[in-house]
Amino acid sequence: MRNQNNLQNKKQNVLFARGKIIEVNDEDSNPYFTLFIRNGGGRRHTYLTFRYDVSKIVPIEGTNVYIEGHLNNAFNSTKHKHQHYFADQLKVVRTEISDYFNLSESEGFAYPKHFAKLFVYGTVINMNVNYNSIWIELTIKDENNNEVRIQYSKKMRVNDIKFKLGDRVYAYALPISTEKLVNDEIVNFETLVAEDIVIEQ
Repeated sequence: MRNQNNLQNKKQNVLFARGKIIEVNDEDSNPYFTLFIRNGGGRRHTYLTFRYDVSKIVPIEGTNVYIEGHLNNAFNSTKHKHQHYFADQLKVVRTEISDYFNLSESEGFAYPKHFAKLFVYGTVINMNVNYNSIWIELTIKDENNNEVRIQYSKKMRVNDIKFKLGDRVYAYALPISTEKLVNDEIVNFETLVAEDIVIEQ
C-alpha cells in the first residue's frame, strides 16, 4: 500500500499512518482532522492532527483510514516557525475479514493495526542537548527546506551515533503525542521520536 515513489523521493519527508478519524474541522481557514492511533503494549495512544486540501481529500469522522503525508513548516502570527502534519492522500481502510474475503461492504470490527512512522533524508542543522534532561533534539532540514525536529533519549541506541552539524542523514521516527495541562486546559503535544538514524557515507 505504501507509495514506493514517495519513499525513494528524498526531497521531501514522508509520513505513513493508519488509524481512526475522531474529529473533522472543515470550517476553519486551515481545515484539519484528528487521527486516533491505538498503540499496544501498554503505550499511550497517539492523537495526530493533519491539515489537508479540501479539494483533494474528504475525511469522514468515525472511519478507519490509511494516510500518506508529510511534515510541513509554517510561521504563526509571532513569526515563530512550527511544524504540522499534512495529509497528501487518504484511503478508507476495510476490516480484515472484508478485505480477505473480498466482501462488497466492510463488515466486522477488526481493522488492520494502527501505526504511524516518518522518514526523512536531509542535513543536520541543529542539535539541542539539555544537560538537565535525558532528551536530545535533532533538527534535520529536508531538500524542500522543511525542518524536521526529532528527539531521542541519551539511553537509546541512536545516542551512540556521533552526529555533527552538516551531516547528511537518513532518519526513521515515530510520531507520538502527550497531553499536558496548560492554563487549566488539556493540550495535545506532538513529538517525533527517533527509531533509527544513518549517516550518509
